[in-house]
Amino acid sequence: CEERECNGISGCFLPPDAETGLCGNELDDDRDGMTDCADGDCGDDTDCLERCGLDGGEVYCNYQQGLSNGGGKARSTHYTCNPVPQTAKEMVFKVEAGSSGRVRIGFQGSSGLALHVLKETGRGCTPRDCVTMATSDIFLDLITGDVYYLSVDGPGSTVANFSIAIDCLVE
Repeated sequence: CEERECNGISGCFLPPDAETGLCGNELDDDRDGMTDCADGDCGDDTDCLERCGLDGGEVYCNYQQGLSNGGGKARSTHYTCNPVPQTAKEMVFKVEAGSSGRVRIGFQGSSGLALHVLKETGRGCTPRDCVTMATSDIFLDLITGDVYYLSVDGPGSTVANFSIAIDCLVE
């Protein structure tokens, strides 16, 4: 049966409308020309998520550092908060809120580097959970226990210097 309707024909089974839940079987289950992780339906499947690593370690209040993304690895490309693919090496830092309050993440980068803020949602560090991006300072209101990942990434094969500083603001 190639038709979308079987009209009661015995032995006729319709393909699913989406690949969701069938990712990883190496078949084009919904017959849209795409299989598994190449199919947009599988974008949130845990086996298909791009992952990032913690090249910069864990940071919090009063952290300040000047670095280059050249020491990172190119793992994450498609951030949901940035329409431009980020194919350069990224440097990733983990921030776990030790207390509630407003935080300023100071950022300066060159050659198109941007700071992407990813919120931990139980899937680990993935650009699918990007909440904002900027090429300058970002302010966040954190709640004790919140976990964020700060990913410094850029277009193409950019390798450039950047500085990052985290200031917990007293209100």
